[in-house]
Amino acid sequence: MAVPCGETVSTPGTGPGRRDALAVSVPLVFERRSCGGGAKGERYFDQALTKAARPSGAGETRKG
Repeated sequence: MAVPCGETVSTPGTGPGRRDALAVSVPLVFERRSCGGGAKGERYFDQALTKAARPSGAGETRKG
């Protein structure tokens, strides 16, 4: 799942914070993966995996 850099997420070790701050504060192992070919050649993205969750109530929308 892609998450915007300003999204607030929470991890067991850090608590809630912005995703971009989490990426520099937690030691992550990045892996370069291809997303397929494009008009200018192969498209690559650096990805890392960590356990994170939205803090309770953050980003919720109400249906009425």
